[in-house]
Amino acid sequence: MYIARQPILNRNQEVYGYELLYRDQRTSAIYDGGWDFRDTAKVVDGLFAAGLDRIVEDNWAFLNVDRAFLASPWIYHVNPHRAVLEILEDVQIDEGFLALMAHL
Repeated sequence: MYIARQPILNRNQEVYGYELLYRDQRTSAIYDGGWDFRDTAKVVDGLFAAGLDRIVEDNWAFLNVDRAFLASPWIYHVNPHRAVLEILEDVQIDEGFLALMAHL
């Protein structure tokens, strides 16, 4: 398992953070499979194994998440002081989702 990182720059073209993406091979330039919450869980697990500071240094980690990830125990492994959660565009916003967000 590999974590690709894509820099996110501020208006001064300085690194603000990195979008962290799951890759199953070292040479994968793009994600080549169907996405689900287990891919984000693998990235979070990789952050523990490699160390967040080693991957993003003192910058923010941006993680793509779906509803299943937000409702899973994996969400409690994400450091809210170092990570930004990017909710995928296909997540349906309904009363249940809003309740989940209020809980978190």
